[in-house]
Amino acid sequence: MNARDIFGFAMLALCAGCGTVVNHTTDTMTRAGAYSGVRLDADTISYASQTNSEGSYGVWMIPFLAIDMPISAVADTLLLPYDLIKDKPQPQPSTDTQK
Repeated sequence: MNARDIFGFAMLALCAGCGTVVNHTTDTMTRAGAYSGVRLDADTISYASQTNSEGSYGVWMIPFLAIDMPISAVADTLLLPYDLIKDKPQPQPSTDTQK
């Protein structure tokens, strides 16, 4: 493996979708479940299209989010097993006090 291959792999790793990265690196995930990054991008596009350019998100964000959406889809697909295991309901301990 030469330096060009390492650089290419590093650039590919850095191209993870922003929606996916935000959902998997924050303490409280804004969206839980499968394909949460894509859903976050879609919701943000919807919100950005409804607000003016003076708001925190403006229409100028829509092209960046549209570019990020397929990258988030790939990253979400790679993280799908993790998301499904993490979101699996945990069995509750029995509170039955009768013997």
